[in-house]
Amino acid sequence: MKNILQTGDKEGKNIYHMGGEVKMDLGVTGKWGENYLSGQYRKNAAAGTNGGVGFAELAAAKAAGRPDVSGISFKDMWQTRFPGAYYHVMDGYKISQGTWERLDFPHDDFFRNKVDESILDWKPTGPEPKMTDSSVQSRAVSTLGKKSIVVPPALEEKMKDDPTLAKQVMERVETFIAEKEATKRPNRIRSYILVLDEEGEIAHTCITSGGGVSGPTEAAQRQFEAEQEAKRKRRAEYMGIVEESALKRKLMGQEANEQYYKASITKEKVSAVYEKNSIETVAEKSAQDKVTGCGKKDEEQIRGVSETDFEERVLQSAGPNAPQSVKDAWMETVKEVGVNGLGETKNGRTHITQMYIQQAIANYYGLLHSNDILGNSVESAIRATQKALYDFDHPLEPSKVISMEEQQARLKEREFYTVFLEKLKRL
Repeated sequence: MKNILQTGDKEGKNIYHMGGEVKMDLGVTGKWGENYLSGQYRKNAAAGTNGGVGFAELAAAKAAGRPDVSGISFKDMWQTRFPGAYYHVMDGYKISQGTWERLDFPHDDFFRNKVDESILDWKPTGPEPKMTDSSVQSRAVSTLGKKSIVVPPALEEKMKDDPTLAKQVMERVETFIAEKEATKRPNRIRSYILVLDEEGEIAHTCITSGGGVSGPTEAAQRQFEAEQEAKRKRRAEYMGIVEESALKRKLMGQEANEQYYKASITKEKVSAVYEKNSIETVAEKSAQDKVTGCGKKDEEQIRGVSETDFEERVLQSAGPNAPQSVKDAWMETVKEVGVNGLGETKNGRTHITQMYIQQAIANYYGLLHSNDILGNSVESAIRATQKALYDFDHPLEPSKVISMEEQQARLKEREFYTVFLEKLKRL
């Protein structure tokens, strides 16, 4: 349900605000009276005489039981045409348009039997509230279905002496309200404040509209679409986290299997020594190859490489396109901490590190150059290291440390990220 508060001037310039859903009863009640008065109004309009009696005058005369309507006052015309409508005599037209159009102006005061003259000098005491402010809404809702007119004292005196002028002003007011009523949406309810100037023209208006069911405004539609888009993004992020968590669990499972195989092989070797059996079985050799990922010849080639060359190979895997300053910072960190960010050693990987997981996730999603986690700038290297450090400190699942050696390797991993990040930030 949407409510609109519309303020405007005699030129028809309007500013739309808001109101509420209520019910009201407009016009003359009673079917017979309505048909009788409407018929008389049509007859006089068809006659086209300036001295003809209008609908409002007939209604007023009928209500007063008088056949002669020539001396009926404008107030009687107004309140007979719109039963329960309010009538005020003051120079309301002197209120500036800017003041009249403010949302905190006390328009609802005109829907009382008496209005203090101080309203003519009303000044705001603070910033203008928004249309959605509860004080604005509650005041607008409370006025729905009501009507009020403000007549200057000078105009009222003129109309007392000139019934024709009173009739013309009443027709002007009726026409204005009728046109607005003709354009409102079905089941909508409106209230009206009309402020006249000394010539009988409409100087200010305030129209509140509410009730019924209407479609969303353009602003509301944009807000709805923005909220839906935000929900889609959150769902996509959530699915990404779910997939990443599943992949990490898979990697952790592989790591557990790897540790299990290593422990099994060690146990088998101890058993073989105990049994004085120095022959390595084919099955043991096959299991060892699964763990290391290479054959004896490859192992010998890696062990034959210097420590510096080996670490440069690891760096080339993590950041082939990184700036030289980033590469230097990486190698300096390796020398200080004693480990690299991928957990690689000449004897194999100590454990699955967070940087290695970044490579695995990028490869899982089929990204080009998935191993290149450091990127091609200092900023990209900082982002990758910060993510690794954050993921280390905020695991999706509690880590299951299998051995003291692995626990120490993980502490070294975090130390590597911390030292490397400090060096990058100084570049």
